[in-house]
Formats: sequence, C-alpha cells, structure tokens
Amino acid sequence: MNYQSSLRSLQDSDLLLFTEVIRASNNENITLLLFDEQMDLKLKEFLLQELHIHNVSICTTKVASLDAIDELDSTGIVILSGQCAKEDVLLSLQKNNQVHSVHIFCINETNYKYLSSAYSKLSMGGIHTTYESLFQAIKMTIHTLIHELTTFSLFNQTEKSARDLTNETLPNLLWYQLFRDYLMKTTKTEESKQEMLEKCRLIYKNDPRELTKIDEFERTYESSKAIMWYTKDTFLFRLINRALRTEDLEGQKLSQHEIDKLKNNSVGQLISANGFLSTSWSPDVAKMFATNVIYEIKIGTQFDELAIFADISRYSTKPGEEEVLFDLGTTFKIMNVQYDTNFNLWKVSLSVANYKDYFAINSYIKTQQDNLNKRTNTDQSFGMLLIELAQYCKAIDYFQKQQQQNKTHFILYGLSMAYLGADQLDLALTTGWQAYHMWKEKQMIDNFQFGCNVINLLSVIYQKQDNFDRSLELLTIALRYTPNDDYLQISKLQHNIGRLYGRNGYYNLALKQYEQAFEFQKNGIVDLSQLALIYEDVGNIYFHWTNYVKMLEYSQAAFNIYEKIYPSNHSSIANISIRLGNIYSLNKQYDLGITYLTKAIEIDEKSFWSKRYLARVGQSYFGIAACYERMLELDKSFDNYQKSLTIYKTYSKHVENSDFLSVYNRIGKLLAAKGLFDLAREQFQSALNYATEDQNKEEIEKINTNIAICYFKQRDFGNSLVYFHRTLDIYENSIPDTISEAYLYALYCVGQIYKEKKELNLFVKYSNKWLLLVIHSQMTGGESEKIYDLALLYQNLNEYDRAIEHYEKYLNSNTTDYFQKAITAKDHELLNNNGSDQATTTADFYNDIGWYSCKSGSYTDALTYCLKSKNLYEECNRVHEEGYGNVLSSLGVVYYKIGNKHQAREYCLRSIRIMSTTQHPAMKENYKILANTTMVQSRGPWKKLLITIGLLTSIVFIKFAKNRKLN
Repeated sequence: MNYQSSLRSLQDSDLLLFTEVIRASNNENITLLLFDEQMDLKLKEFLLQELHIHNVSICTTKVASLDAIDELDSTGIVILSGQCAKEDVLLSLQKNNQVHSVHIFCINETNYKYLSSAYSKLSMGGIHTTYESLFQAIKMTIHTLIHELTTFSLFNQTEKSARDLTNETLPNLLWYQLFRDYLMKTTKTEESKQEMLEKCRLIYKNDPRELTKIDEFERTYESSKAIMWYTKDTFLFRLINRALRTEDLEGQKLSQHEIDKLKNNSVGQLISANGFLSTSWSPDVAKMFATNVIYEIKIGTQFDELAIFADISRYSTKPGEEEVLFDLGTTFKIMNVQYDTNFNLWKVSLSVANYKDYFAINSYIKTQQDNLNKRTNTDQSFGMLLIELAQYCKAIDYFQKQQQQNKTHFILYGLSMAYLGADQLDLALTTGWQAYHMWKEKQMIDNFQFGCNVINLLSVIYQKQDNFDRSLELLTIALRYTPNDDYLQISKLQHNIGRLYGRNGYYNLALKQYEQAFEFQKNGIVDLSQLALIYEDVGNIYFHWTNYVKMLEYSQAAFNIYEKIYPSNHSSIANISIRLGNIYSLNKQYDLGITYLTKAIEIDEKSFWSKRYLARVGQSYFGIAACYERMLELDKSFDNYQKSLTIYKTYSKHVENSDFLSVYNRIGKLLAAKGLFDLAREQFQSALNYATEDQNKEEIEKINTNIAICYFKQRDFGNSLVYFHRTLDIYENSIPDTISEAYLYALYCVGQIYKEKKELNLFVKYSNKWLLLVIHSQMTGGESEKIYDLALLYQNLNEYDRAIEHYEKYLNSNTTDYFQKAITAKDHELLNNNGSDQATTTADFYNDIGWYSCKSGSYTDALTYCLKSKNLYEECNRVHEEGYGNVLSSLGVVYYKIGNKHQAREYCLRSIRIMSTTQHPAMKENYKILANTTMVQSRGPWKKLLITIGLLTSIVFIKFAKNRKLN
C-alpha cells in the first residue's frame, strides 16, 4: 500500500481505528490476513513492533499468500491490495471454506467491480479506496462474525429419512439441555464471580481497554444489569459465547455445501442455540448482520412454556437493533429452507420445539433428569454429570474446588471416580479410602448403598492395578452387605467379579458372572450404561475364544446402546468403535473397519484433556493403515502408518514399545515393496531399537528376516546371510512349539543364497530342510509324527541305519497317506492362494533341487522334483517362459543320465525352441545332449563328422556364454 501513499496517506486516526479492529478480533477464533506486496511501512511497523499480535498474518509475496490460505485453521477475513488480486490467489481463497470475506484495497474501485461476478462463491466484503472505509468495514465484519460464530448447533446432519431425523444425535441435544439445567441450579457465589474475573484478566492481560471494563464490571455489576452487560461489546459477551460454543454451524455465513445440506436433508431436524440467541424484530437489522443466510423464527404465546425469550431493546446499549434474546440452549425445528429473492438471501424458517417431549423417548437421559429434580445439593451432582459425560479432568477440577468449600464423603467419592476415569489410580485409591473412612466415621452405617458403592469403586481401582485378590475380597464384602432386592447394585458387583475372572483367563467363569449380572438387570430397573458394559465384556470373552461372529454381535449391541444414551463425542463410543473397527478388519470387512476406526479418531482427537486418548489415536491410524494395506491401497496405507508414527512420537510417554516396533516394521515393509531397500532397512533398524529378546523374540525374528531380504534383493549376500542366520539362531535356540513363517522363509532364502554362491552342499542342506519342514508342518500329530522326528534326528546325526529303521516304521504307519496329502495340499496352496508368481518361484525351487539331486547321482529324486516343477509351470500356463525351458533342459539331462536318450533328446529340443533367443546356461547342456544323442543314433561314415559338429557346437556355446558373463 506504500506505492499509493501520495493519494492516501495513513493517518494516526486510521491507526487508532485499526487498533479497535485488532482488539475486536483478539481472543476470538478470527484471523486477519493482509496480502500486500508494497505495504505501508508505517502500518507494517505498527503491526509488528507495537501490537505483537498473533491473529494477523502479513504476506508480502504471492507464495506466502497462498501458503497462508492453505494453513488457515480459523475464520479468516482477507485484505487484498489491488496488485495482489491475482487469479490463483482468488481461486485459492474461493476454495477455502474458512475464508469469511475478502476486502479489496485499491486506487480505482471500477477496476475490481467484476470480481463479485467472476468469483461468485467468494464473499466480497467491499472495495475500498481509503484506510478509514477499509477499517470501518472490517470492524463491522468482525462485529457480525462474533455473533455468527456462536449462533447455532445443528443436530443430526446425517442423511437420514424424515422418520429417523431426531434419533441419532438426539442425545447431544438432551445432554446439552440437561447440562444447562444443572448449570442453572448451581449456587452463585462471590467466590465464583472473582474466579471468573481473574480468568478474564488473564485472558485480556495485554488489552488495557478490556481490563478497564473488567474493573468496571467488578465495581458496578448487579443481577438487574445482566442484560445490559451481555449486550455490550465487551469481554463478557465473548466469554459467555466461547464457553457455551459446541458444534458451530458457522453462524449466518454458510458455504454452498452447507446450504445444500440444509435444503435437502435438514427439514424436520432440531437446531439449538449454542448460547443465548440474539435476534431482532426488524428484518432490516437482521439483513444488516447476515451475509448469505437469515433465520426466521415463528413463535406464539402458546409456546411460552417451551421457550424463554424477551424483548430487551429498552435494556440494550443498542436499542435501535430491536433485539429479542432467547434463553440459553433454546431448541427449534427446521420447517423450511428456501431462497428469498426479496432479500437475496437463503431463509431458514424455524419453529420452537418442545425438547421435553424428547426426554420421554430416551429413558436413560430421562432418569438423569429425574435424579436432578430429586436432588437438593445440585452443586455436588454437577460433578457426577461431568463424570457421566466422560469429562474427567473437568470433574477433578470441579470436585477439588468443592472440596475447598465443603469436604464431604460424597465429594471425595466423586473425586475418586474422576481420578479413576483419568487413569490417576494412586490418587483414586487414596481419595476413595478417604471417602470410605469419612462415611464410616460419621456413623452413616444405615446408608449401606453409599458404602457399597465406595467398596465397589475401590475394587475396580485394585483390579486396574492388577491386585486381583484385594479386588475380589472387596467385591465379596460389598455383595454380602447389599440387600437382596437391590438388583442393580448386585448386577454391578457380579459384573465386576466377571471382569476379574476374565482378566485372569477364566473365561467360562467370567461368562457365568456376566449372565447372572444380566439376569439381575432384568429383575430390576435396567441401567442401559451398565447393560452396554456387560455386552462389551461378553464380546471380549468371545474374542478370546476367536468366535468373532458372537463378539461382533455383542459389541454391536453395546455400540447401539452407547449411541442412544451418550453424546456423539463420548469416550465409550470411541472405545467400542475401536473394537468394532478391529473385529471388522479381522473379518476382512475393511471398509467397515476403516469407518469405525475413523469415528474413534474423531472422538479421541477432541479429548484434549487426556494424552492417553490422544496417543490411542495412533493405534487407530495404525488399524486403518493395516486395512488399506490388505486392500492393496498401499499409498493410503503408508500415509496412515506415518500419521500413526507421528502421534506415537508426540505422545511417546503414553505409547508402548511394541506399538513403535509394529509401525516401524510395517513402514519398512511398504518401503521395501516399493524397492526402497535402504530406507526400508532404516525403518527395520528403528523397530529393533524397541525390541527386547525376552518379550519380542518372534518380532525380532521377523524384522531380522526383513532386513536380510532387503540385502538379498540388493544382492548383498554377505549381510543378508548375517541377518538370516540371526533369525535361524533365535528360532533354533528357543525351540518353539510351532514353526514360524520367518524361520521357514529364512531357510529358503539361505538355500537360494548358497545356490547363487555355487556352494552346492549348503544349498541342498538348507533347501531340503525347508522342504521337509513345509511338508511336515501340515501333518497331523500322534506317535507316527514322533517316529518321523526321530528318523530326521538320526539322519542329521549321520546314524543312517537307525534313520532307515525309523523311516521304514513311519512308512508302515497309517499316516503315510497324510504325507502325500500334505505335498498335494502345499502345491494347491502355492498355486491357487499365492498366485502364479509364487507358484513359478516354487517350481524353480523344485527344479533346483532336482538339478542338484541329479548332480549328486540321486536320479529318481531328480526326476520327481523336475517333473513337479514342469507340472507347476504348465498348471499356471507359463509354458513360454525361460524358466519352463530351463526345467525342460533339466529333464533332458536327467533322462540322459538314466539312459532314456529319446526322452532326453525330445526335452532338449523343446527347451531350445523356448530359449532360442537367449544365452541361458541350460542351452549348453541342450546342445551337448543333442550332440551325444546324435552320435549314438548315427552309423557308418557320418559318425565322425557328427561327433565333430556336436563337440564344436558345445565349445562355441561355452565360449560365448563365458564371454557374455565376463562382459
């Protein structure tokens, strides 16, 4: 803006006005973005040196401007100088839903009037040629925004039929109303007023103007002036609305997508004011504050019971606005959404809804409301409401403050529950015992229900501390003193006893306790939250029994209850969503798995009070990544593994080493799949840093194998052997009950490496061991298996007579057919389950075994393995490949060795036809056998000539192959 200083100078009065603009947006979720390549130095210095504000972003280049738009995470008001109004900047602004409005600052207004029509989705705040008009317009925009950002919370924005419109998010509305009712009944004290003012002074410590207003409020406030203070543009209005803000609908500034959602899917839904709702009798006033949508509320005197509202114009500091104020949390129903051509705005027609009727269809929340109405001490009960909503840290703060004023056994009990919910187990235990002893000392023994509740709470804490004996002891005591007709309390105690059994692995006993707890629920008043917990734990039993169908059934039942009784961001919904996500993944229903895990992330990410829950987000991202990996969407999988790792690093104190190990290992495998072996090995090495041999032997085995594979793929056979042998050593030193895949794969690859290194004996040793274990691992057990194991043992000890003796015993047993079935099954598995590539890899392996068996004189074995290799190639229809030609050549050699010259010649000729355009080493063998078989068939004077031709052919091919290898 400097280049225009001759036409428009920046006056001190302009700076004073801009100060008001800055202060108006300060401490609000509003960001000012100034894009100007030639900003007035006086203004820039003012912004950077005097105010030190953080909600203003100054960009002097186009790149910086585009970055600022991308990084905008709050509602943005943009000031563009004329020369910055470029197409790419404007398009970027238009795509960002966070941008509220754009103000153009220029010399010639006419040059920029086309922007309103050219960028119709961009809300133009005005075109200004003076600082005063610019700052006045922005001040008005901020004033409007402050009202807009706290206007409405829309319930049930999902695409449901009209019949279901109020079911899914109804708990959000009812809990909010119940919260409001509790809030209205809490005691108002001078101490709470002073605490609020201290917080306000802390928030506005750098704003002398607001601090003066806070002092004035402290001196002059009285309840009769509440409306006057609320309507003043001061700290109090912003503080109240910020505190009451829930799910913002972004006020009266809606994107086209949000308007479409309202128009198509929201008629009949409930909408609730987040805080006190400010409206006006005057359509003109409403239009002045609105941008692209206006709400019209129809109400009559018959609705007085449903909505508390008042005309406050005579109390307001702005009587010309004809303001009508609706009470906190007033609920409306959307009746119609249509475009008003007279106002050029979208009009949403609302009517007051009787939310009290909705309590009747949700028995659980209705019970909570009834309990509120019965209680005389609402202050203590408010903390229990916070616990019910899983707001544990807020509950701790609340009970600690209550404790300073009046330390009672009930407050200590609530504080202990809050500590338990926040996983502060030591404090929970100490406070719980304090509550018990205070209850006992005050000789309130007649109130057995409270005593049993405390004992039950203490048992749960001991259970979480893994002190199972003490937990069971307390549960037994509580059960003894609970009246026989207190079915709900007995159900809770039976349930916790079942949990004890379950955590110790006594699943049948646990299930029996859960069934009894369920029966006691049916005999009394059903507690839906307790019933959901029982369903959840029964599902966990079936998980341990690997009955995933039953687990899914009970877990889904628990989820349905939680959705019915709790707000949508409740931690219990997150917990069960994670379980459902994991079980759907196990059932290979990956889309559903991703859906539920994503839901859990959305809830846990908002749990700013608990780093434990935030750390758990990393596990959910890991689960999503695993789903994408199995769906072969590897890029999405990699991105989610990276998100998981980032969260693990951020909250490392709350993350297990095994979680780090798993995510590094998975990232490494994906990198290896892309051929990025050096990067993959770095990830695998990082994984090993989190492993310990006593706890992670199997994982270490797999990771060493992965590192070895990377070296193997890079043909670094020396390092590859080092890591493969580490895998073999771990397995052979521990002698586990089952044969691991990592161990089998290591044996196979070690054999292949020795094959590459031309170390024939070691190749045969490891390859035979691999094949025998693969086949043996599919056999059924019994005495015959022990006989077979002894035979292998004697063979390895070179005691061949005893080995033959045991092999004969084994062959005479009735399990011989299983051996052949195992071979057949293995071939079928490799062919059908792992794809033709895996099958041809196995075929090549069989050919190698056959070839080296032939070399060692075991021609029968050689023929068997080579024919198996040939059959696998043919079953996969890969008969035109070089590998198939190699197999045919091997068969030609074997048949030649056993004297079947005709078959030898036929196979070599077929091999040559396939590999005629290659220089495969097998071609040498083919020509040698052709030469030899031709000599045998020849008679008379031609024999010498044919011998010579055959030998020359072999010599030429050998020389050619040798030269090619050297080059």
